[in-house]
Amino acid sequence: MWRYLTALALLSPLAQADAVAVPPASAPSAPQVPPAPVLSEEEMAEHALLEACAAFRGEASLAAIRPLLEKGVDVNVRSTGGETPLLLLCHALELDYRYRTEPSFRAAVKEAIGLLLRHGADPLMENEAGCNAIFFIEGKPELVKKLADEQLLPRELALRIPSGGAALTRYIRKRAAQAKLTKHEGSLAYLSRRYCAPAYDRVFERLQRYLRAESSAHLPPSALRDCLAFLRVADRQKIEDWVNQNPLWEHSEHYLEEIPERFLTALFELNWSVAPTRLRMALDKLDTMLPKAKEDMIECFAGVPMSQLLAMLNTVDAAAAEPLLQEYAESRDSTLAAEALSLQLERKGLPRPEPRTLEARLLPLGPNGTLSPEQQNLLELAKVDAAASSANWFGVDAAMARRVQAELRRQNLSHHADLLSLLIENNNITVDADALAEVRSAWSDPAVPSPQVMMARTLLQHPEYCRPLPAPAAEAPAMTPTAPQTTPKAASTPAAS
Repeated sequence: MWRYLTALALLSPLAQADAVAVPPASAPSAPQVPPAPVLSEEEMAEHALLEACAAFRGEASLAAIRPLLEKGVDVNVRSTGGETPLLLLCHALELDYRYRTEPSFRAAVKEAIGLLLRHGADPLMENEAGCNAIFFIEGKPELVKKLADEQLLPRELALRIPSGGAALTRYIRKRAAQAKLTKHEGSLAYLSRRYCAPAYDRVFERLQRYLRAESSAHLPPSALRDCLAFLRVADRQKIEDWVNQNPLWEHSEHYLEEIPERFLTALFELNWSVAPTRLRMALDKLDTMLPKAKEDMIECFAGVPMSQLLAMLNTVDAAAAEPLLQEYAESRDSTLAAEALSLQLERKGLPRPEPRTLEARLLPLGPNGTLSPEQQNLLELAKVDAAASSANWFGVDAAMARRVQAELRRQNLSHHADLLSLLIENNNITVDADALAEVRSAWSDPAVPSPQVMMARTLLQHPEYCRPLPAPAAEAPAMTPTAPQTTPKAASTPAAS
């Protein structure tokens, strides 16, 4: 017993020492927040200049800019978005010309632009979109004259154009996108003279190489469209003459092949102005490939390029397109029939059978400002049709799909009604990717009557369903029609002209 007590007495001081050595557990400390950076006086002045130009408000902002320039602030400082003070003022001037009418604001922003130029602002510095200040200024002839009289516009230096590869691809995309930023003739003329015309031959050579490719596997999705958009800015007459002389119009059966189909789609999306005689020639050639009787229906994609050609002809020569709209509205190819009927709707000021357009244009004919049952059926059918065609079922539930399925059966569209059965599981729309892809692929089968045709005919028969088309805005940009989607089989491609 005494041995146990002796050992306990000897261990006690050690235990006490260990207890003292181990610190008690402490609560986790709060994360350390780094202190905010301290800006120098020069950086604060640069920030104030950028802020005054970005939120330009007329004379008050001009009064704030003057003392900053007198202090010697860097007039070519860039914002986090790559904008200089001069470019920010040019954006303000662009907004003024589009949305504002106050003469005092216009005078103040022009004075601020001149003030920055007098203090050494570089009008050739580009932002991330490839735009410099002169691109915007050239769209305002009176401002160009004023600045030129004061000798504030510099002499342009030679431009280095990429020789090829990815650098030329980026250059083409940047300038093609830049052309969409303004409708001012002066700005487009400057873009053409400065950036596009010097590169015409190089970009045209690339376009021809794309058209000679055997497959689009290594072709960027928008490659043909970007090249055509760039060349149209560089020399519109020259590239339009080349397009009209292309042998594909005489051999339009090649539009069923991969590369020529993408070429035609690019022209369609760009609202290209093709000679009516060439469009009619291509339509006549493809017309011979359409099935003439129900028993002749086979897998054929002629209706897709014909839909694009018909829409282009309707734009450039409505009179020549009118008899074709009547003829093709009865086509056994549902893609072509739907496009012909949709073009007839547009001529009458009626909307295409698309959910967003219909929802905005349907005139409530039911009680208490609601849609009538017929209008509601039409709108729900448009929503389901759009969802099935894109495999995007957001906003469509199983109950709506069942109602549309019953309507499709009443209209003898059993093919599409049966497809909807593949998607409804336990009162929900399936999330199975294979089922969604299968329905999307089979939904646009041109060999069977389509919901698009049925909806278009309903709208033509009942124009009272829709509100009258509002008067177009004076400066509204032209809308690009949506190209029919397809994936035709690849085949041999003729050499480009």
